[in-house]
Amino acid sequence: MVGDEVTFSEVCVEHRPILLSEQKLYDFEMYKIHLEEGDTDTSNNLLFYHPPCELCDGKRFYNLDALKAHIRNEHYQCDICKEKNPYVVYRDLNDLKKHFNMSHFPCHEPECLENHFVVFGTPQELEYHTDKIHRRNKNIRGGKSTFDAGVLLGVRVEEEEDDEGYYLQNDRNNGRGGFRGGRGGRGGRGASNANDRSGALVDKIGKDYTAIVRLVL
Repeated sequence: MVGDEVTFSEVCVEHRPILLSEQKLYDFEMYKIHLEEGDTDTSNNLLFYHPPCELCDGKRFYNLDALKAHIRNEHYQCDICKEKNPYVVYRDLNDLKKHFNMSHFPCHEPECLENHFVVFGTPQELEYHTDKIHRRNKNIRGGKSTFDAGVLLGVRVEEEEDDEGYYLQNDRNNGRGGFRGGRGGRGGRGASNANDRSGALVDKIGKDYTAIVRLVL
C-alpha cells in the first residue's frame, strides 16, 4: 500500500521483474477488479489475471504457471480421472483417498494400503491385481500352484507385463496435481466396461478448476 487512495498489486510487485516505479498503481475499486476479474483492454479483452487457488482460501497467484506449480506441490490429482477431468484437484491425501473409495476401486490389502495409490478404474482390474499379486504370493508362500488371473478375465497376460498388475496411481509424485498427465491407467484389456469408473466423478470431493483455466487461456 502507498496511501489511502492508491495501491500496488502485491502479487505483481512480488513476481513481476520490473522496478517499483514501473509497477501499476490502482485505486481501491480498480484494485478489486484487478484481483477478482483481471486487467482488460479497451475492448474488454482479458490481458492479465491472477488465478486463485480455491482450496487455499482464494489465495492469488501471479499467473497460471504459478498456480500449476502450487497445485503440483501442495495438492493432489487423480491419475485415473485426469483424461476426462484434467482440472479437478484434491486438497490433500485424505481427500484423495475419499475420492478413491467413492469413485474407484482401491486395493485394501495391507501392503497396498501403505502405498496409498494402488487404485483401479474397474473391478476387473482390481480382481486381476488381487489374483496376480496377493493370492499368487499367498499360494507361493503356502507351497501351492499359482492362480492364473488371465484365464479368469479371458485376457492374454504377456510375460513383460508389470508384475504388480495394473497400477493406476502408483506413487506420491504421480498423484500430485499441477494439471500434468501422470502415468494413468492401462485399461482393462478384454474386461467389461459396465463398471468402469475411469474418470467418473461419483463424488464431489475435488475442486474443479476448469473455469479458471478457460478464463486465463
